Amino acid sequence: MEKNQINQSTVCWVKGKYKNLSEEEINERATKITKKYLKENQEKSEKQAKLAQVRFEEEIDKEFLYLKLFGLN
Repeated sequence: MEKNQINQSTVCWVKGKYKNLSEEEINERATKITKKYLKENQEKSEKQAKLAQVRFEEEIDKEFLYLKLFGLN
């Protein structure tokens, strides 16, 4: 559903910006823009997930170090 919404809003944007294009050209441009947008968002999400994993592992390492330092391990 999100893909269709993005595509529809992109179609409207392309229609407004390029008034002399045929429907087929408008749909091609909108699809290309939509794919690029989705790919960028997926890459951002993957980077955020990796960063969250690294932060989580750092926190676990700190907790383990504290336990070891204070002899609670």
